[in-house]
Amino acid sequence: MRITDLLDKKSIYLGAKVNSKEEILDRAVALMAESGKIADVDTYRKGVYAREQEGTTGIGEGIAIPHCKSAAVKQAGLAAMVIPDGVDFDSLDGEPVHLLFLIAAPDTADNVHLDVLSKLSVLLMDEDFTNALKSAKTVDEFLSIIDKAENGDAKQEEAIPTISEASKKILAVTGCPTGIAHTYMAAEALEKKAKELGYAIKVETRGSGGAKNVLTAEEIKEADAIIVNTCSFIKDAMEESVNTVLEMAKLKQQNLKYLIVTGCMAQRFKDEIFDEIPEIDACLGTSSFDKILDVIEELKARDGIEDAEEISVYDDIDRLATITESNKVITSGTFMGYLKIAEGCDKFCTYCVIPHIRGHYRSVPMEQLLKETEYMASQGIEELVLVAQETTCYGKDLYGEKRLHVLVRELAKIDGIKWIRLMYCYPEEIYDELIDCFKEEPKLLHYIDMPMQHSEDAILKRMGRRTDRASIETVIGKLREAAPDIAIRTSLIAGFPGETQEDHEALMAFLDEQELDRVGVFTYSREDGTPAATFENQIDEETAEQWRNEIMELQQEISLDKNETFVGKIMQVIIEGYSSDDDVYVGRTYRDAPGVDGLVFVNCDYELMSGQIVDVRINEVGPYDMIGGIVDESAE
Repeated sequence: MRITDLLDKKSIYLGAKVNSKEEILDRAVALMAESGKIADVDTYRKGVYAREQEGTTGIGEGIAIPHCKSAAVKQAGLAAMVIPDGVDFDSLDGEPVHLLFLIAAPDTADNVHLDVLSKLSVLLMDEDFTNALKSAKTVDEFLSIIDKAENGDAKQEEAIPTISEASKKILAVTGCPTGIAHTYMAAEALEKKAKELGYAIKVETRGSGGAKNVLTAEEIKEADAIIVNTCSFIKDAMEESVNTVLEMAKLKQQNLKYLIVTGCMAQRFKDEIFDEIPEIDACLGTSSFDKILDVIEELKARDGIEDAEEISVYDDIDRLATITESNKVITSGTFMGYLKIAEGCDKFCTYCVIPHIRGHYRSVPMEQLLKETEYMASQGIEELVLVAQETTCYGKDLYGEKRLHVLVRELAKIDGIKWIRLMYCYPEEIYDELIDCFKEEPKLLHYIDMPMQHSEDAILKRMGRRTDRASIETVIGKLREAAPDIAIRTSLIAGFPGETQEDHEALMAFLDEQELDRVGVFTYSREDGTPAATFENQIDEETAEQWRNEIMELQQEISLDKNETFVGKIMQVIIEGYSSDDDVYVGRTYRDAPGVDGLVFVNCDYELMSGQIVDVRINEVGPYDMIGGIVDESAE
């Protein structure tokens, strides 16, 4: 259900002037009544006020989303108000409300108000989006802003599961704005442990693909605890983690019993975190996530004890907390799953804090990975995505040599697994036996994520990378020789200390020459405690951002040219779901990693199932996405 379908022009008021929370609620209810969707306005108004008495719907950042599910509602609807001068709404952050959406939901089993709440919450996380709404001059412009935002979000929209009616309920927020695989793996670890101890759990994931499975106000109210899994890889990630923890800390003033923080930021700042945010009840390090539910049990056992100290759990940073196949929880759908094959890193690149907060590189034993994958296959997993901080070093610590190629061949023998995808393969560690797998192993997709960070030798040396441009070009050549259709993805850093205009132009020339398929670019993040933070010739943010934008503009042209070569061709597409708004199925080719690359929109006049692999003729393309039609009814 689209937000724009619920908004009637008569129910949108720009430039409202109100003096109290009661006045704005009454005005919003009157606007909703104007739409004709309310059978009994007085009953509906009482329901809105009753919901507000349970806890404010002022979610912070100048936004409020009051709502009511009632038999007085004939048809689901929305009313919207912009209050330029703001109004006190008892919001969680204490700030006045400038933007309000009122939800009306009929009293039916489908809980449409939760669906709308979730969609609105995701969109309103975007500050540019909310500012645009506040600045809209006309109702038509207001609706257009929402329509454009929804069109951009619909591609990766996912169903929002509801937490079960269990006696023990916990919520979690986990994420990293720079990636997606690790975000979902953190979610999986939490869900796995909750299953063990009989908790119902819902995990909101915040990754590069946006927020999914967004927590609702009702769920927050009923939860025993909220767990925040944090990231501190780069400045933006750490800022987002801090803001999320502070957001959840405000809930301690209401019904929330326990706030628990884990992950990279908790590990990195373990000596400061309780002093800075006293609302936190417990902190766990990166190697202790499997003890989270045990900590909740300990907190519950201490209820009523005055002056009880906070709980800190920090195991040896090199401890390998693993998931066994018997209690692994499949969180990413019924057909795709992440397999984490190692933890930690030994590279110590000059810009990176990962080795200090996640420990040395340590591989998961191969027999354990095979058992885990067999279980995943029995649960319907067809696409297996291999991840680690660095996948290509797999096995060096356990077997004295790199054995990723052996692991790939063994995984390929498992019935049910159809696609195997490799992520985070550093170019200096890619070796001939692994390259041979692309040529010889049909299940290994002709796709590789290969973080380079830069092309120029001087910058690579300052970064502490153990490679050079010539070696990178050699690896690219070998991969393309083994698999001419291979899709190569990389990540780059713009504005590294000491980088010159000439270095930037040389990187652009490298990209123009090599024509990589997918490129992600981050501006350099100056991280305390890293050697690069002390380097001279730090690049100003404006220049770094300009260089990033220039790289992305070039790459868009390259990616479009690449995609245009597939027009008229037939490609295998794994179906991810169906977009009712556009009446098309959504899927991915071998060239598209989940959550980070493009999508294929598939026209088909009969039903397809998620996980189904079908033949699609490509008709139209853009720099990222493709549009095509089903070729025939045969599918794997």
